[in-house]
Amino acid sequence: MYKHEGPETGGRLNPNPSPAPSGRTGAAVIVPCAGQGLRMGGKTAKQFLAVEGKPVLAYTLSCLEAHPRIQRVVLVVPDGWQHKIQAEILTVFGFGKVTDVIAGGATRQASVACGLAALGSWEGPLLVHDGVRPLTPPEVFDRVIDSVLECGTGIAALPVTDTIKRASDRGWIVDTVPRHDLWRVQTPQGFWPDALRGAYAAAERSGFSGTDDASLLEACHQPVRLVPGDPWNVKITYPEDLALMEARLRHIKQTDIKGSVICG
Repeated sequence: MYKHEGPETGGRLNPNPSPAPSGRTGAAVIVPCAGQGLRMGGKTAKQFLAVEGKPVLAYTLSCLEAHPRIQRVVLVVPDGWQHKIQAEILTVFGFGKVTDVIAGGATRQASVACGLAALGSWEGPLLVHDGVRPLTPPEVFDRVIDSVLECGTGIAALPVTDTIKRASDRGWIVDTVPRHDLWRVQTPQGFWPDALRGAYAAAERSGFSGTDDASLLEACHQPVRLVPGDPWNVKITYPEDLALMEARLRHIKQTDIKGSVICG
């Protein structure tokens, strides 16, 4: 390890809200960004692609650095990249809240598990946030943290607005899926650390693999609460997402919006 100097409708409320342990309300964040970003194409992983001279990951870390309620950031990166990221991102842009830069695993789930181990005895709210969500507004972090303090969990999500079809393997429509209770999940996703550690330990024992952190708690039959996300909380996955990010940055520069979602 490299050490660095609901919506009420549609959400499932926790029937037994957890009190804040030891009165700690500041949050720690695990940022998994050890993936290769193959869907983006090219040889550079999407989190390291430059937008206006600044890596995508640096925009994400800027939002965390600027948020007053976020106290600590654990960055999980491709093995062998720790010192490169220190030299080219952390030192250059001055991200003092990043306390650990560690190698990730073969999957996102394995990488978050590495981040959990690095956090040690952290007891405050714990968020997991994708390293390739560079446009997350600060109020989304606030809503997730508040939900953890009030209900024990909180994950950012947006209601599905498109019509959803279920299809056969050959492409024929089978039926139309009701969308009134469907949500598109984003990050950050927030939990009490012990609950997330327990869910990860259970997943390791059973061999369960989830597509997000909330699914591991769901597999343990623990309720998870949804809170409002944001349309600009875009995950950079395809080239068109990068183009959208660039357009958003240009718009902010042209209109000189104060207090924008871009944090640096």
